[in-house]
Amino acid sequence: QTRGLAPERSDCPSLRGGTPVLRAQQLDRPLVALDGELEALADAAAGEEKAQLLDRLAELFSRMLDASIDPAVQARLLGRADELARGVTSAKGDALRVAAARARYRTAARTAESIRAGMPGDANGAAELLSQQIDSLLEISARAEKRANEIDRRIDSNDAMKAEVLQESKDRETALAGVSRYLAAWSLVYRSFLRDDPKDSDRAVSIFLPLLGGRDGKLAPSEVSEPLRADELYASAILGLALAKAPSGGYAEAARWLDLLDFNDTYPSVRDVRVGWSLVAALEARAFTEARKLLGEIAPRDDAGNWARVAASRAVEKGGSDADARQLLREAVALLAAKRELTAIRDLVKKYGEGILGEDGAD
Repeated sequence: QTRGLAPERSDCPSLRGGTPVLRAQQLDRPLVALDGELEALADAAAGEEKAQLLDRLAELFSRMLDASIDPAVQARLLGRADELARGVTSAKGDALRVAAARARYRTAARTAESIRAGMPGDANGAAELLSQQIDSLLEISARAEKRANEIDRRIDSNDAMKAEVLQESKDRETALAGVSRYLAAWSLVYRSFLRDDPKDSDRAVSIFLPLLGGRDGKLAPSEVSEPLRADELYASAILGLALAKAPSGGYAEAARWLDLLDFNDTYPSVRDVRVGWSLVAALEARAFTEARKLLGEIAPRDDAGNWARVAASRAVEKGGSDADARQLLREAVALLAAKRELTAIRDLVKKYGEGILGEDGAD
């Protein structure tokens, strides 16, 4: 849980005494008050001191947003972060904007996954939340790349110490550019699902490909780096690309990329959910025969109930009269019963009716 968000007033740095750098360092507390005093402190400063204070505030709010889990606290942080970001034109300001976008993305993604599992959720609200930031994330990426190129031109190999500092700055900008594009692409994947719009998925593909090393919109699975799959964002980008390809390209195309995650050195948490997300890709591609096979693979797992709920919901939502979809629904409900996920079954019945239980379901 997030705690300690309201320190005593004495925690706020004084307007008197101390150098600008030391005063800026005082802002680096574990958590700060939610009353706007620190922003007021920065507003009262001028010149270089103000710039340093704003940069430190932007850094602090970025960390707090990444750590926040309480929706009410996060909402207050986002409001302050948005206001602060308007006055910070440095790279730290862009990093803060990305942290805010990441927080909103997490909220929208949770809503989307609830909907995918047949639970209530505001699809339009979540889609709008994502829409507000997709283009701005791509703009941030472009700015960060421009700053990285400008730094690169300043690197002087004759001054090793200066070159090392500049190289670190360039690496930070390059990383920020990549994370911005990564978030924009995943935001498009989820907006595509929420709006049932394959155009968003196709646009996400165009962003994921260069992140994975593609050029001119081209990349083959065999060209994807094996060592880089150990990196969480790189492995997640492979997963995102696979899911983005499913609506238009079909499950077979998505599976070519998902298979890349079945690799010993893949980032563990991404590798471990490969089969579950393969099921999702099959469902979104309406490949219900493959979905039934994947549900069978998932059945022995501890988290099988979560995926079975998704399978049941999507079989109803996308299956229509497809025979394999109807059979998938029966198998998913049976798996939920075997896992004693009775609440999930009741929720699904409440939403879709007792017909999902089969002919004998009401007995």
